[in-house]
Amino acid sequence: MKTVIDAAFVGDSHGTTIQVAGERNEIVFQCPITAASAMYVGSTLADDGEGNITFEMQPFRLDEERNGVARAKHRAHKASQLGTAFKKAFNSNLPVYSNIGMTARNFVLGIVSAANANGQDPANISTKIARAAAEDFFSGYAEFYKFMQARAPRVTAFYGPTRFDPALRHIWMAYDDVVRDTLKGLGVALIDLRAEFGDEQLQLQPQFGREPFDDGVHANDAWGLRILEVIQQDIAEKSAETEPQEA
Repeated sequence: MKTVIDAAFVGDSHGTTIQVAGERNEIVFQCPITAASAMYVGSTLADDGEGNITFEMQPFRLDEERNGVARAKHRAHKASQLGTAFKKAFNSNLPVYSNIGMTARNFVLGIVSAANANGQDPANISTKIARAAAEDFFSGYAEFYKFMQARAPRVTAFYGPTRFDPALRHIWMAYDDVVRDTLKGLGVALIDLRAEFGDEQLQLQPQFGREPFDDGVHANDAWGLRILEVIQQDIAEKSAETEPQEA
């Protein structure tokens, strides 16, 4: 028998890992909203005041000359689908669980590329500088959370899998700390299972890595199912808190 989780689920490729793991075990969200992480970069959500939500991408990403007709049309279609899905989630008054922007990998890759281009060793970047850069990088994702927080009964975020070069751990952790502090300031709850999935350094343990483990990015079904389990527990606990008490 299929289990339907009464929540909206907003995710990138790590979110898709969770979604697929759930589907394989007949667990689905009432309103899944997933897309490649690139879809969210530089994009915004907008509300016309009448309940219509649009997912707006940067114009250059929809430029047919620059990106090719097929890719531009695919992105426009996906953006339309995302807007419709967000509208459904908000109209249904569903709690939101999201991993958007919750994995430091893209941030760290950008830091490494910039440092290498300048002839610097990225491992020598200070935590202070990394944190300042992370605040700027996460600001776009923070707007997504502000938008959702204003329209959903509650929003909860959870970290993606931690798979980093040990020499760059301080940069990864600086990003994670900025995420935590930013979302706390917005009133967004946080599920942090990094210690459960990771070793002493929070590095993802091999049993949670997708095979082959040198994928370097994604976790596996065991990771996804544990996230689902905790989300279900969280929903049950929140529901119990809001149920009227007997006289």
